[in-house]
Amino acid sequence: MGTAFVSPTALGVELSMKARCEDAFEAMISYRAVFNRNVPFRAAEDVETFWRSVVAHVSPVVLMPYVRATFSWLVMQAGFPGIVLPLVNPQQMVPPENVVLPSAMKQSS
Repeated sequence: MGTAFVSPTALGVELSMKARCEDAFEAMISYRAVFNRNVPFRAAEDVETFWRSVVAHVSPVVLMPYVRATFSWLVMQAGFPGIVLPLVNPQQMVPPENVVLPSAMKQSS
């Protein structure tokens, strides 16, 4: 997962996955989304914890269905028998404490 601040209240997240089908082919699929916070941060609020939670818990839930659907579509278009990526709990993909936020975050809070 990659992250980039778009503004002090918006964070872009990119989810990329590589899927390999034995020795037949390999596909790299990436999707991006921008998450906006409509309410400005208060001085006492932990901005870093908020964005880490968005990246770790919200973005995988939003983006993972698109990655799975794109992979299935690509496989079908290539003429291979239907392959569907297994369901995973996207909220367990990256723990919030392992999320790397852009350094600009410190300046925007």
